Amino acid sequence: MNRLSSILYKAIVAVSSIAAVALFSGCATYYQKIIKFNHNFENHNYTEAKAYLEGNTKLANKKNTAVLYDLNLATVSHLTGDYQKSIELFNKADKYYQDYSTNWGLEAVALLSNPNVTPYKLENFEPVMIHFYQALNYIAINEYEDALVECRRMNEILNALSDNFKTLNNAKHYSQDAFGHYLMGLIYEALGDINNAFIAYRNAYNIYQNDYSSMYGTPAPTDLKQAVIRTAKMNGFIDESTLYEKEFNMTVSKPSKDDGRVVLFVLDNLAPVKDQFDITFNNVGFGNGIINFTSDYEDLNIAVPYIPRKKSDGTYESGVQDIKVIHIAIPKYISRDTNCPKTAPYMLIDKQFSSISIAEDIEKIARQSLHDRIVLEVGKSILRAATKQIANAQISKQNDVLGAIFQIGSAIAEQADTRHWQSLPGRIMVLDRQMSPGKHTFEFQSCGKATQVEVDVKAGKTSFAVIASF
Repeated sequence: MNRLSSILYKAIVAVSSIAAVALFSGCATYYQKIIKFNHNFENHNYTEAKAYLEGNTKLANKKNTAVLYDLNLATVSHLTGDYQKSIELFNKADKYYQDYSTNWGLEAVALLSNPNVTPYKLENFEPVMIHFYQALNYIAINEYEDALVECRRMNEILNALSDNFKTLNNAKHYSQDAFGHYLMGLIYEALGDINNAFIAYRNAYNIYQNDYSSMYGTPAPTDLKQAVIRTAKMNGFIDESTLYEKEFNMTVSKPSKDDGRVVLFVLDNLAPVKDQFDITFNNVGFGNGIINFTSDYEDLNIAVPYIPRKKSDGTYESGVQDIKVIHIAIPKYISRDTNCPKTAPYMLIDKQFSSISIAEDIEKIARQSLHDRIVLEVGKSILRAATKQIANAQISKQNDVLGAIFQIGSAIAEQADTRHWQSLPGRIMVLDRQMSPGKHTFEFQSCGKATQVEVDVKAGKTSFAVIASF
């Protein structure tokens, strides 16, 4: 067997193996592969969801999705009050993100199969959410300084990512997190650091105003506006407080020392799940080392760099430039709240109505993040499909039967990357209130269901609480 035949044979074996796995799993998405966990989680059976993961060593040791196992287990550990375990697992996931490097060997295999064989690379917003949950963990164990560190990490990650988007048509992208600054302000105020609280609140407001309103339809929360004015007055910033009272058309008094404060985070709905869909691209021309593929889907036009080999007679060897049509599978998000009544969520505080604002719309951020990289995703998918077609042509030259086997196997193996962190909320809402000392009941109403929490308010103190309303 010559060298080319050996390589092609190995390609057939690799693709056939992956195709067999894909065929056996019925081309299931990642959501479907861990459906038992998702079923328990979506029905608020957090203890059962946690037990399922802890007892599934096969899932824990699956290298290409191990980080998602850690993230899901860290989330349910937080929800069941196992904060130390949650902290350890989120730290592990964060280290994975920081140390992530492309495995070029597996990338080569992915070109002949699908991207699911490579270690999962977190979406841009997912590492940010790691530090949000870590902040909640540290707040729960009264380690506020550590919680502040996690808030800073949220913004550091996005500062690093923002450089990647500077060359992308100067369009706005998820490169600043308003909620991270808002959260930082809430913690600073709880610590009595009013100057830094004002700065964080003002930074958050500016990002809501400049980015979140237009990108996600998420305006600055009313409670944040009140916090900007309140902390300006507490700092003695008369000009700033007057300016913002006029801009927001509201008047806010300094808090009474006899009152306490409640900061309530509501984790509402569930983030969307990834599915896949197929797109057809047509080769519309080759020249100057570029092949242009176009599709009717969102008028996508992809330029793929390619330098074909020139033969001795001056013609080119057959390759990507000769491929006329390519069918690819790419990921898309599907909402999980389709059965939710279209009524605005609201809060009852001691049975009295209160509005509540969305501070972070994770579903919209997830969709934006996927959209930001869709051109790269499609380009990789086109390259993968083209590589398969070229490999199939080479194998068929050697043996028609083997060529047919490879073609069938590569078609079965073709899948989009549908992996994602599935236990994230769809949105985060925040309530920030000055309250008289004593026990108060907060009831959140959303999607036809009510979730309650009781908070014991102390004079001059801030009490943090979480409602999980998935």
